[in-house]
Amino acid sequence: MRVMVTGGTGFFGGHITEALLAAGHQPRLLVRDPEKLGRMCALFDIEPELVEAVVGDILDPTSVADALDSCDACVHSAAFATLNPELMPKALEVNAPGTRIVLDAAMAVGCDPIVHVSTLSVIFPPTGSMFSADNPVHVGGMPYNASKAEADLYARGSLPKDTSTPGGRPHFSNSRADAAPPSKVRSDHLQSCGLLSTPRG
Repeated sequence: MRVMVTGGTGFFGGHITEALLAAGHQPRLLVRDPEKLGRMCALFDIEPELVEAVVGDILDPTSVADALDSCDACVHSAAFATLNPELMPKALEVNAPGTRIVLDAAMAVGCDPIVHVSTLSVIFPPTGSMFSADNPVHVGGMPYNASKAEADLYARGSLPKDTSTPGGRPHFSNSRADAAPPSKVRSDHLQSCGLLSTPRG
């Protein structure tokens, strides 16, 4: 299966790419900076020729479409985050608009599954004793949280339901770096939506 991945050179994206390759899939990354792809491959000991790449941006519908061309599935993990207070408002300009562009394009070409990676901050505090992607989204807050909440709500409202997942939920994942080892967070969810089961082609 050819899988388009956004954010593939980021913290979780490297683990996603590594897991997809290990499962026998062909990842195609949408990257803004080709040099970061080389560094990610070196960090994860991935042969660069095993990873396809399209240079572009999640805010550019043309490059998103190019990256999705002939892909069977999509994992959207790209997001803008910063600790610089002056740059924080940029999250509002990037995260939700980019999510809409990527998810709409992935649905248009028939990708299945489509995985949207969110953040625990949008469902904190949880409604029960454990976090669940079925928890209601909390809007507002700092720009990053607000932008991810808006993106999460869009994913919940637009991704097609899949009866192969518990409760017929769309494929989206809430994650946080300190919640569990990133390789386990990504592997568990990619397994649940079929990307780490037996590859299809």
